[in-house]
Amino acid sequence: MVDTPNDIATHVVAESTTKVDAINAAFDAFDISINDDVAIVTTAGGTVTVTATDFLDNGLLELTGTPAGVYNLDVPDGKRRFVVLNNSGQTATVDTVTGGAATISVQDGEAVFIHSTGTDLEEISRNTPTGGIFGRQIEVWPATSMYFPVTQPAGTAAVREGTANQPNVAYIPFDPTTEERMQFGGVPFPNRYNQSTIRFQVGYTHAGTQTGGLDGVVWNLAAVSIPDDGSWDVAFGTRVQVDLDRANGDDVHVTAESGVVTIGGTLGDANTVFFEISRDVVDALDDLDIDAQLLWVRIIWDEDSAVDD
Repeated sequence: MVDTPNDIATHVVAESTTKVDAINAAFDAFDISINDDVAIVTTAGGTVTVTATDFLDNGLLELTGTPAGVYNLDVPDGKRRFVVLNNSGQTATVDTVTGGAATISVQDGEAVFIHSTGTDLEEISRNTPTGGIFGRQIEVWPATSMYFPVTQPAGTAAVREGTANQPNVAYIPFDPTTEERMQFGGVPFPNRYNQSTIRFQVGYTHAGTQTGGLDGVVWNLAAVSIPDDGSWDVAFGTRVQVDLDRANGDDVHVTAESGVVTIGGTLGDANTVFFEISRDVVDALDDLDIDAQLLWVRIIWDEDSAVDD
């Protein structure tokens, strides 16, 4: 039998003996795929994968359950329009199984209408019934706003110029053989931060004088949250890495968005959050044999309120 290309409804073919039944079944399948809904239980957290049957047979995916924190919702590849209604109490990051360039964050209580182009997602509309539009927020920390830790600091800040009177880059160099670090933050998140996991991206450059084929850089980020009257002499949370292979010198290189980073310590309103960025030179993927010149770090977090009250 031949099926329709996206919703996989069975075609009527010449040898069909009961064409009326076959046609009605196809109509029913299309009707169900547009109008039915299904509960997707997300209690396990982490990455929750929607089955092909649930995805194709339902126009609305209602997220239920009690996950402990922010989680990922992976839907099957394929062209389709669908709604995600989040009633799980936590933020869901929607992506395709293949993992396209775009992800869509759905806060608890929101309904988001999404179009899948096959392996990538596009947001059509969003309903936020709790008042105000909120979701992903971004803070960018230039490398030259960071401070040098006492142990394993990166190299001296510098400025590079290409052609006179064109953009100069201010950077912090990270050695290719010895692990080096920079720290930043030391301030609280806004109160509207949802006190869950975060993500990050890194912007960097290099001089382009590396050995041919050795282009990879691995960056690690860790964070820790300190409450009022809490000691700051504590360990950072678990490091999370992003890596990128880029050969061209004097280009701006931007990593993909990282996986989730769990902030160590105790989360809470007005807590002071410290970040540490490092180059993981012992990782096999880090083979750039010259300095990686850090330009900035982008911290991506979710808010659960429209105001800081």
